[in-house]
Order: sequence, then structure tokens, then C-alpha cells
Amino acid sequence: MNKSILTDLQVFKNIFNEDKVKVYPDKLEYRGINNLEATVAQANRIIQNNKLKLEVNNSGQLASYKAFEVLALNGKEAIS
Repeated sequence: MNKSILTDLQVFKNIFNEDKVKVYPDKLEYRGINNLEATVAQANRIIQNNKLKLEVNNSGQLASYKAFEVLALNGKEAIS
């Protein structure tokens, strides 16, 4: 497989372009978001418009520190 092919997580990270991101192998965690509701809506639009196999997790625990996650649906994506 060609290593230049981007995973859905990489595509999302490039489009979303937010600095406060913690990168994990199967998810991205965005922290310190001022307008969490609007930012989560924007993340969902990016996922839908680009047909990415991702989902947004905005649990109460994450919301308590103004954070949300973007998860790979297949759980097997790797991002570096």
C-alpha cells in the first residue's frame, strides 16, 4: 500500500486545523475549545461533507474540560 494515502483521521486533522489536539492511534482529542457546541457541529459537518469514516464523541466527562474526540469507526486507523 502506498504510504502517501492519508487516513480519514489525517484528512480530518488537516481540514480542521486546530492546534489543541492530542493524537492517538485511533482518535484525535481536541481540548480547550471555547465554543464547544459550534466546534462539534463544525467537526460533524467536515466528517459528513468529506464522507469520512469517523464519529464525534462529546461525552459529559470530555465536555467538563471543553473537549471532544474524533474516533475512527473501524478502530484500526493509524495516524502519525
